[in-house]
Amino acid sequence: MKTVLLLIALFHLVLSYSYSENTGVFFINITDQSADIRLGDESNPAYYINGISPYSATGIKTLLKTGKFRINYKSSDNDDWKFWIDKNKNAKVLSINDGDLFCILLSDKGDIGYYKLKEPEGKGAFVCFLNLTGEKLKKMSVAGSMEDESEISVNNIDTKTMTNFGSIKEGAYAVYWQTNDQSKNDYHTIKDDDGNDKEFNFKKRNYYICVIFKKDDVIYALCNDISH
Repeated sequence: MKTVLLLIALFHLVLSYSYSENTGVFFINITDQSADIRLGDESNPAYYINGISPYSATGIKTLLKTGKFRINYKSSDNDDWKFWIDKNKNAKVLSINDGDLFCILLSDKGDIGYYKLKEPEGKGAFVCFLNLTGEKLKKMSVAGSMEDESEISVNNIDTKTMTNFGSIKEGAYAVYWQTNDQSKNDYHTIKDDDGNDKEFNFKKRNYYICVIFKKDDVIYALCNDISH
């Protein structure tokens, strides 16, 4: 069994969220600097958040405005805003409709990624996965063990791909993943202080994001409760 150095965070944030009733967004910052992100114009933004910590995810934020908005972003110690652009360097806009749930990613390259997620089904804990390793992963899962197929997993997930939320039964589970060069019984996981597979408490109706990413050729992972 292989393990790697891991950056571990399980955040319990202060905003409760009911996806079926609200329009929501959460933010992921995979850079080494605190970041600020603004949706829309400075004079009348749809949402503004500052000081997103490096290598972290925020809770789901409820949006009170819908429409089309430009995504503006910058490092927190800089006054110069950048904005989301297409391949021709033209400004892109984000269309927000009632009931949407989406993620805005500030990647390690310093650019913006955007993911729209579908409404989760089921009555358990809701989990989604994001692969930012730069390569396809053979498997990502949240389960009692790597061999346990009864919980939630995804196979052959491409880099820069985020899954929709899936539902698992409330309980304590570990986060596992396999790279393409690993055999069936070989895997990566988050370890606790005693060297055992680290278990996280997944609570009913809460939302979780599991991100696997690479920094300086080392694989890291974070598992965040983003519901409240």
